Amino acid sequence: MGHSLSLKLTAEGSQGESTTANEEKIGLLEKHKDYVDRAKAFHKKKEALRRLKEKAASRNPDEFYFGMIKSRTVGGVHRPQTEANKYSQEELMLMKTQDTGYVLQKEKGRRLKR
Repeated sequence: MGHSLSLKLTAEGSQGESTTANEEKIGLLEKHKDYVDRAKAFHKKKEALRRLKEKAASRNPDEFYFGMIKSRTVGGVHRPQTEANKYSQEELMLMKTQDTGYVLQKEKGRRLKR
């Protein structure tokens, strides 16, 4: 029998430790490194919340930004107001004619300079 075949046969035979009755009741046990990772993540989140609470407590109640007017909250999330219908049709037509008039005026000025 070859060496690799004998290794394969012995590997199939070793099943590891069987679970005890107590482990079956409790479920999977947490390894120490998993506990450490979970504890670090917990403390990191706790520290972030503490910093946010501290920042909220020390803020200036008279503080104002114009963005506060132009936004609203939906479910606690800030959403900027849409500016889709900011101008009426008449205002849009006026702006377009002013734009074309400006372009024509500049073009006429360039022709005169030549």
